[in-house]
Amino acid sequence: MPHPSPRRRRAAALGCALATAGLALTAVQPAARATTTVKDDDGVITWDVNDASRGDVDDGSIATGGAPFQNGNGTNPFDGFGALRTTVSGRGVTAAASGSGHILRGFGLTYDGVDGWVTTAPVTLGGVRFSRSILVDPTHHWTRYVDTVTNIASRPRKVRVSFGGGVGYSTAGFPVSLMSQGGAHPADWTYVAATSSGDAHLATDDSWAVISDSVDGTAAKPAKHGPRGVLTGRADAYSDFRFASRVFSSSYAQGPRQGEADYLGVDNTLSLSAGRTASVVHFVTAAAPEKTATAGQQAAVVQGVLQSLTAALPLSDLTPAALCTVANLDVTSVAGYDAATCAKQVPLGPTAQPPVVPPTTTSRYPVAEKTVAQMLADMAAGRTTSVAITQAYIDRIAAYDRGQSGLNSYLYLDVAHALAEARAADAARAKGATGALLGIPVALKDLYDTKDMPTTGGSLALAGSRPTTDATAVARLRAAGAVILGKLNLSEFAWSGNYSQSGVGGSTYNPYDTDRSAAGSSGGTGASTAASLNAFSMGTDSCGSLQGVSGVTGLDTIRATRGLTSLAGVFPLEGFQDSAGPMTRSITDLATALTVLAGTDSKDALTAKATAHVPAGGYTTFLKAGALSGKRLGYLDYFPSQYADAAVSTHFSGVLAKLKSSGATVVDVTSGFNAATSKRSTAYYASGVWSSAHYRHDINAFLAANKGFTVKDVKQIAASGKAIPFLQSALEAAAKAKDPSAADLAKTAAAKKALAGAIEGFMKAHHLDALVYPTNADDPAIADGDRGFNQNCQISADSGLPGVTVATGTDTHGLPVGLEFLGASWTDGQLLGLAYSYEQHAKGTTVGRKAPKGYGNLAYARVS
Repeated sequence: MPHPSPRRRRAAALGCALATAGLALTAVQPAARATTTVKDDDGVITWDVNDASRGDVDDGSIATGGAPFQNGNGTNPFDGFGALRTTVSGRGVTAAASGSGHILRGFGLTYDGVDGWVTTAPVTLGGVRFSRSILVDPTHHWTRYVDTVTNIASRPRKVRVSFGGGVGYSTAGFPVSLMSQGGAHPADWTYVAATSSGDAHLATDDSWAVISDSVDGTAAKPAKHGPRGVLTGRADAYSDFRFASRVFSSSYAQGPRQGEADYLGVDNTLSLSAGRTASVVHFVTAAAPEKTATAGQQAAVVQGVLQSLTAALPLSDLTPAALCTVANLDVTSVAGYDAATCAKQVPLGPTAQPPVVPPTTTSRYPVAEKTVAQMLADMAAGRTTSVAITQAYIDRIAAYDRGQSGLNSYLYLDVAHALAEARAADAARAKGATGALLGIPVALKDLYDTKDMPTTGGSLALAGSRPTTDATAVARLRAAGAVILGKLNLSEFAWSGNYSQSGVGGSTYNPYDTDRSAAGSSGGTGASTAASLNAFSMGTDSCGSLQGVSGVTGLDTIRATRGLTSLAGVFPLEGFQDSAGPMTRSITDLATALTVLAGTDSKDALTAKATAHVPAGGYTTFLKAGALSGKRLGYLDYFPSQYADAAVSTHFSGVLAKLKSSGATVVDVTSGFNAATSKRSTAYYASGVWSSAHYRHDINAFLAANKGFTVKDVKQIAASGKAIPFLQSALEAAAKAKDPSAADLAKTAAAKKALAGAIEGFMKAHHLDALVYPTNADDPAIADGDRGFNQNCQISADSGLPGVTVATGTDTHGLPVGLEFLGASWTDGQLLGLAYSYEQHAKGTTVGRKAPKGYGNLAYARVS
């Protein structure tokens, strides 16, 4: 029978802690890592818990249960499962304090060094305190969650909690565009395979369920991901865990049915009088992936574990007082349960709570949603100053970027230095200076060299690095008068396009839904600008880090023609793919920023022809409301995903209609485009791009040319062991690789040029002014798992042709959708004109940009 193993020497301490008021727990701080892992004794399941260590998500969920976190292969039993959504209601509870169905995070979950996690920073919402403890039994293949809820208010509270997350990763036979080097994936649906009542339908009278996945879209075996099981106990309902707005109102869709069955929520409603405590306990188990010859065997193992748990609940390490609080399981037969103890329990008295003080600003200038153009006009007219604008952003960063529910977009902020630069800008304006960005606060992805700030790529492996010179892009921003606010979080070393998680900064969240990722790798760039934490910000892109991030954070961006903007002083990922550029809240601001950044740079040979292509009057000269009229646009129907509820594709139908009503002719060219470009695309990927050899070459060349870093090559980075764990194998492979020869690099360059030529030739043959397609085909993923989402970034990134992203509002889930314009080399200005025309026609409609909710202007507070 599954009982806690003898090595759990901290069990007694845990039980005592659970019995205390508020159930705050303590433990030893573990070594830093992205997720803390405990492997089952047989090595099959890896319980990788999102805790408060490096790269923290800190919601307690199981990231994957299998392959390394952020491996992105979609073959794991879990995808961020074990999180807790909640809504608190009762007299005096405001919407902001209720939780509103969002995932709780920021518990300070700390690993005990053996097999458990405890809460060190309970989360409080609406006068209710939440804490979690997690215990792994590696011998019997289960993980236990004890979620404890205490009403510390003076009035009753109703608390709705949903335990769950991703129990699958449906990829149901979607066709992937040839540009993405994909193909048809086999169908792969999640479904309920067995329940405690003996059928395959999960109902409230069930106490456990086995979840499996099929290989043909039906309830068929084998389970490719490995079957997984959940001991739910008594549940009031089972809901759709995907969205805060649905968790307590939409029923769990039991497959096989697209992707809805991937997200199981186990709901309980707790009614707590003042001072009362209740807890819900759940067990999670999983087994090895199945093969055809052994189909059903591992599912039987999972079912056996659940049946054993039901027969003898392993809760004897809890104190009698803690057992009394369990609301969803019958614990009367558990050793240590004492009915008399339960009867004698006395409610806690109300706990003094600090008053809720809304965040304020000492600046009278409201910056939320203000564009660069508006701020420049207001400064020129004397209505405000750079100091007032900069202070407003600094106060907003403190209000919205920090704390348990903050966006976590900034890595570095030097308040005194930023205000000093703002004062200098105001003094220059008073003397008649008129820089294109004079006094405008800008933030930088932490890949840009800055002579007065650290540059780490988000990695502890580069901690202490302070470059001696600015990146060319930074120098040009400063020359135009910009105030550099600080450095922004990212996926460490720009590695992931799905998440922005780094060892230095942890995880960045999306202001449109703070349970979700802001994508990557420029997530800090997108999140900060979307929430008006700067006027605009600088990101980089190797495939999706500008375009994909802007798409999911409601921003505009340009991935410029390869060689139009300098990469000198920008830490690389893949030299043949990398691009540097701005993210803004308007196309006008985007054109203004590009005018500052574009041009030849002696430090970057790729930019030799750039200045000849920069318009004399700047890129704003292309911005005409009627630019779409009479244009012929080729539409690429790149909607491969089946698990996005069709919300993005439905929204995009309205985008296409708006293009047509703006005077453009839109023709579907998907099949012809794929046929015309597939061979060139395949040849490009076969040329060595994205290889370990390229990675080694690019990083070593950068470190050799840029002084002030604490390491001299990729070998030292790998040897330090300080990089976030999911990157370690890639760094080690690069350290061992041989440098590519000149012939190897020339082969890749030629393949890239040939691909660009094939695309340009197709557009010319079909008389197309531009190609248009969705920036992303899916909503961004919840931030605690390993689910990717389909970004259509390859066309621009692989070819080096320019692409402009324009925000088109939000889908029915409230998440942003982007429209991409792609054109021939050096047509950056024309593309900006098309995007501006769309923006102007869509403004105020359902397919025009919408600001994220909850990030309005702060109230002014006079400085005493």
